Amino acid sequence: PGETADSERGSVLVATGGAHALRARLSALESSGRVRVVSRPRIVVVENEEATIESVRILRVRLPERTAVVERGRSGEGRAVEEFPVGVSLKVRTYSLGDEAVGMRVEAKSSTLGRPQPPDMIPEELSRRVAAEVVVADGETAVLGGLLREGRRRERAGVPVLGSLPGLGSLFGRRSRQSDGEELLVLVTPTRIE
Repeated sequence: PGETADSERGSVLVATGGAHALRARLSALESSGRVRVVSRPRIVVVENEEATIESVRILRVRLPERTAVVERGRSGEGRAVEEFPVGVSLKVRTYSLGDEAVGMRVEAKSSTLGRPQPPDMIPEELSRRVAAEVVVADGETAVLGGLLREGRRRERAGVPVLGSLPGLGSLFGRRSRQSDGEELLVLVTPTRIE
């Protein structure tokens, strides 16, 4: 009960028959290695209250410049540290729309650190965010997508000195280019608890 269509930009998941068919199709794609499920969290949300789920780690980056540090009444010189929370976070606020429908305000964010940026060599935060107001039937699934990340990398390796000789360097080394990408989909299935 469903199909997957491939394109240059990725795959489109189509499942008919409701949330059970969608979960079955997703499991089949995961088994074939075409999809990687990052997390399957469950949360109980009180109507009109916001709930947050985070899977983040705190990366600490030592700042390059020495600064004056005062701790417990003593002063000295040291290097400050800046904290960057990176990972995935999901915020959901639900509200009832009668007996059959559930409204949700959903916000998803995925972040990571990029390369250090001059002049202070502090890494930039690379984040992807989607926010939507959706209405679905009780027990049905809303799919949020569009959190794309594309990366390109060039590498050069070879024998020192010989690999950098004009004309002959390619005989003593190699160059490679790699590009990759990912799309993060967020599936939300509200189920009322009476």
